[in-house]
Amino acid sequence: MANIQTDLLIIGGSDAGISAALRARELNKDIQITIVLADEFPNLSICGIPYAVSKEVPAWQNLAHRTVKDLEAYQIDFYMNTWATAINPTAHTVTATRGEEAITFAYQHLMVGTGAVPKELPLTGVGDGIHVLHTMGDFFDIEAQLVQHQPKQAAIIGAGYVGIEMAEALTHRDVAVSLFQRGSEVLSTIDADLATPINDALTQNGVQVFTNATVTEITQTPTGYRLIGGATNETFDFVLVVVGVRPNSILLEEAGAEVTTNHAVI
Repeated sequence: MANIQTDLLIIGGSDAGISAALRARELNKDIQITIVLADEFPNLSICGIPYAVSKEVPAWQNLAHRTVKDLEAYQIDFYMNTWATAINPTAHTVTATRGEEAITFAYQHLMVGTGAVPKELPLTGVGDGIHVLHTMGDFFDIEAQLVQHQPKQAAIIGAGYVGIEMAEALTHRDVAVSLFQRGSEVLSTIDADLATPINDALTQNGVQVFTNATVTEITQTPTGYRLIGGATNETFDFVLVVVGVRPNSILLEEAGAEVTTNHAVI
């Protein structure tokens, strides 16, 4: 087991974690800063992933705000592909795993920037053709399926920003897209008179839009996937579930943090 001492330990290497690290370095040139992240892609524009799928961003590496080399120039130590498993606020330690290796980080100050995770749906029959889109790992999975299996019919469950962006991206990749929204309009966070022209634009670009369609189950058939509650009997060879996110707060909850009913940290 490795034991690492640091002044400032940050869990999470996306925008919140990186911003905190850079601000700490700006305020104190001597503080030791360590970042633990579950993958190996710090400071990437995750919001830009749909545009990497569409190839409007031709190389996914271009999503990086800064490269790892850029960040290491700020004397930040990275522990990548490392999964934080528990916080002990009394002892000022965090336990983590990296592959088969167990690591204990002892800190003076701790910042948790673990963000959110995709909301789950009560789905059955899940197979290789069903995806979420939240991390670079999800992007690589989607890209592999688009290249290796060349799907022709895609269903996107959820017509928020990511669902609409992915409808555009898959259309760019010559995939026919059906978009399913449980509400009466796409983009339920905006007024209906703004959502209607967006709906029209999707339709004009070949996207089938199904509103008031609450998908309750995905079933696998010999020819693909069918959506129960999706208002169509079509079969799809690619399914993307993007129905929002929830706070990724379990580490803090288990360490005693107070949370709201939807698990946001108070």
